[in-house]
Amino acid sequence: LLAEIEALAANPPQELLNDAELRIKMYNACNAARFALERPTEVVVQVLLSRSVESALLSTALNMELFPLLGKGDGEPKTLASLSTATGANQTLLKRVLRVLVASGAVREHGNDTYTLPANYSLFADPAFNNSVRNCASFMEPTLREIPGYLKATGYQNPIDPKDTVIQKAFQQDGLTLFEILSDKPAAAQGLGVLLNTWADGHEFLQQMYPVQERLVDSFDASIGPVLFVDVGGATGQKAIALKDSLAHVPGKIIVQDLPVYVKQAPTVDGVEFMVHDFYTEQPIKNAKAYYIRQCLHNHPDEACVEILSRLREACKPGYSKVLIHEQLVPEVGASAESCVEDITMMAMCGVGERTEKEWTHIIEKAGLKLLAVYSSKDGVSESVIETGVDK
Repeated sequence: LLAEIEALAANPPQELLNDAELRIKMYNACNAARFALERPTEVVVQVLLSRSVESALLSTALNMELFPLLGKGDGEPKTLASLSTATGANQTLLKRVLRVLVASGAVREHGNDTYTLPANYSLFADPAFNNSVRNCASFMEPTLREIPGYLKATGYQNPIDPKDTVIQKAFQQDGLTLFEILSDKPAAAQGLGVLLNTWADGHEFLQQMYPVQERLVDSFDASIGPVLFVDVGGATGQKAIALKDSLAHVPGKIIVQDLPVYVKQAPTVDGVEFMVHDFYTEQPIKNAKAYYIRQCLHNHPDEACVEILSRLREACKPGYSKVLIHEQLVPEVGASAESCVEDITMMAMCGVGERTEKEWTHIIEKAGLKLLAVYSSKDGVSESVIETGVDK
């Protein structure tokens, strides 16, 4: 058994990495085995020391731009001496930092003071990405550190006000929302944007989870309306462009809507139109086959979600249009670590969080929509697509 685990760690088979469902099951099983093997004293060391030290030295590595240096060339091993020269760091100190990074899996050690960047840290080899992560951490880390003090001060009440949650206390910005706070922190806002795009790239797109051809394309009727798909709050169109590229035939228009700041940054793409729109206002595109909203509603409290969805319901053709909500759907039992972390992060940043199917159903019905079906990712981590509509 030990030999098999060591072989898997050294060179995981490509077919395992390509099988999303099997990979996440193996990942979770390995984590569960690690927990089962830990001694109580090891847990204490993890809680009090290891996690904090690893986080601190990961930030140090980002500041030193160590990962881009390790990723240079074809990823061939780099010596301690060359890394010391490139970073200006003292060799003794740098070796101590690298020891921790090796122990935490962020760097691979090859003996004789030589190191490489492992495949799972390959994104950090890009200097621009490295810088964006550092900028994002500049506001996320202080916010997350403030959670224990904030919850204690409020008597452990569940935050529900986006203007009165953890981030306001972390930056002494009472009465402002996350986005208002970020408006004065352009570097942090840019870093958050990169994080969100990276997160989206790592999760399945709509067409990988939802039967777009059968549920949308085959039943599209141009006599009802010329628009096939409206990506509401779709930023610069990453998801809509991917959808268009996945279809052999696009029978209707694909439109991306968002605020001016995002539409101005949007690329010019044949077959995808961009439109300035605030989703709190009346939806200007009527009778589209599908209105799609991904990872927007989790930024907003229930009442705001009802208002946003109500605007979409008003634009729907009953019995024809669909409203597709692409969000985390947290199970009542056995939630993934990723969904739990996202939930607490949204609580700290926006005073909201990820929702269960029961909570989504309440919002959907209050907005006058009917839940038709739920399509969940096989990987057990990506979000679910909640299909809703309006009865005839």
